[in-house]
Amino acid sequence: MKIKSGMSWPVLFLMLGVVSMFGSTLSAQHTELPARAFTNVTIYTADGSVIEQGSIVWRGGIIEAVGKNISIPFDARVIDGGDSLHVYPGFINGFSTWGAPERERFRDAAPIPGFPEYGRAGIQPDRHPVRFIEDKPIFKEALKNGFSAANLGLNGYMLPGQIGHFHLSDSDIKSGTFGSTLGQAFQFEFSRGAYPSTLMGVMARLRQLFYDAEAYKNHHALFASGTAAQGISIPARDEVLEALIPIKNKEIPFFAFADNPADIQRMFKLQDELGFRMVLVGGTQAAPLAAELNRRGIPVLLRLEVPKKADWMKKTASKKNDEVDEVSEEESLTAEEMNFRTRQAAEYEARMNNLRGLLDAGVVVGATWNGARFNDFSSVIASLTEHGYTHNELLAMLTSHTARATGLSRSGDLKQGMVANMAVFSGKAFTKEAKVLYNVSAGTFYQIENLN
Repeated sequence: MKIKSGMSWPVLFLMLGVVSMFGSTLSAQHTELPARAFTNVTIYTADGSVIEQGSIVWRGGIIEAVGKNISIPFDARVIDGGDSLHVYPGFINGFSTWGAPERERFRDAAPIPGFPEYGRAGIQPDRHPVRFIEDKPIFKEALKNGFSAANLGLNGYMLPGQIGHFHLSDSDIKSGTFGSTLGQAFQFEFSRGAYPSTLMGVMARLRQLFYDAEAYKNHHALFASGTAAQGISIPARDEVLEALIPIKNKEIPFFAFADNPADIQRMFKLQDELGFRMVLVGGTQAAPLAAELNRRGIPVLLRLEVPKKADWMKKTASKKNDEVDEVSEEESLTAEEMNFRTRQAAEYEARMNNLRGLLDAGVVVGATWNGARFNDFSSVIASLTEHGYTHNELLAMLTSHTARATGLSRSGDLKQGMVANMAVFSGKAFTKEAKVLYNVSAGTFYQIENLN
């Protein structure tokens, strides 16, 4: 493979001269940001379709053309893949707190525990991550592993803050914030020593916040109308309640964190009462409720983790061809030990089949990865592959399904007009041999070997 220019400089200067002679419209067309392109590469779209010996062109962060035998702009800087590069949509992390400060630890009880300030109660929906996140090595590691974008939130308690979409960067993550707020984080977490300090308290406090936000909105609307101004006080500003109004109006969803069926059903109950939209984050035990999630149209950002195998399961797997050893070991176990192993194996299979249950029910399943070690990410992908999840299922989960789940209409695939997010591998993704060689995040090109 080699990097080349689309046209020699003498010819380029000649064409620019012709442009200046024949009108400003054509001139504007060619004075935009220079284009970049990959040619002679294997291109995988988000549904797993493959374009052999294809090309992809982008300019100003947007894909201009994808396919075979497409015209390469004269000003493009081109990487010729020589049929050895595999270009994928850049992976999207559906949610993480990368770069965010740790949540505040409260050692003492609030002065008035029953009526704490918003921050002490963990109610902070007015916070946006762009004000708090810092550049960390994790963003470079994400680029090295095929991630081009991430939805970032903040650490905290019940309502830790807003979630924004960021294009990844090796040096200035805040410059990559893109678009408006995607949603608000909500979780069954509470700080000690202040209300709400129980699970039921969190649910009750959320209900009260919704009632307060409705009253706040009505007060402002009534005062602004002037039709009943007499006797109506000037409404005070409350940034927390203002931040919840888009949730009440169903303009943005809650990113609701829940793993087990009991917490997911609590979210269903709150949704029925308060009427908000919801994206389920976590969902590692969500399969028993897959049909209801599908009925409600709730997408899932599945936390990428796999259960650990017990030592006896590892030994059994390594000795599967040695029937004598396996039988002799089982014969030495008591009935209680055998029952325990049976339950362990069933739990392991249930966790590994959780994603399959969601997919089979028609739930839109994206992915969330909040880990700091990408060796763990690679291990999870390898385990899912070994368990029978296909290349196309994993690709869709990490790209188009994550985009769809979180309302990113122009991300998650390699199509004309979409944001230029690409991961370029040395081979087919999700194999041990494939390495990320290049990453393109919102059009910015990164050569992985240069990311120290």
